[in-house]
Amino acid sequence: MRKEGWGIERGISPIIYLPEPSHSSIQFQNIAAEIGLKLKNKDDRKAIRKQLQNFYKYIKPYDGEVWHKRKKRNVKVTFYHEREWRYVPEDFPVISDEMANSKLISRSNDEMKAKEHRLGFETKDVKYIVVRTEGEIKRFAEFIQNSLSDETFKENEKNLLISKLISAEQIKEDM
Repeated sequence: MRKEGWGIERGISPIIYLPEPSHSSIQFQNIAAEIGLKLKNKDDRKAIRKQLQNFYKYIKPYDGEVWHKRKKRNVKVTFYHEREWRYVPEDFPVISDEMANSKLISRSNDEMKAKEHRLGFETKDVKYIVVRTEGEIKRFAEFIQNSLSDETFKENEKNLLISKLISAEQIKEDM
């Protein structure tokens, strides 16, 4: 999707990567703590805490460990390389590690799939459709041509989508 003209207009924002421990992460924690200490009014503290929680949704550690399915073990990853952009609806819940379980996460995800949280787009908003291999391009083109509804997608829109197909192999070759 296009960042400008589509993503930014819908509130999609780049992630802030904070290394632990670092001067920036310590400063951020100190600012949050100071705000809480300085505010005397309970309602003000509650409002600021909610705003901070919403801001935390756009912060990610610089690196860490994640489960690797094929290797069947945790591997060290530098998340910064992802250059992630994120859309988080205002009322998307923050789930702590202690509360996290598959049922709660699944229920929260289902709630966020509600129509008012969906990011709609038009074919003109699509910048690329990246498939794994060059061999998949033909299959995806046939899918777009034959399986997308003629009532939803006009012929020129299908052709536009097909023109956006590129493989990860092609991208790697050009790097």
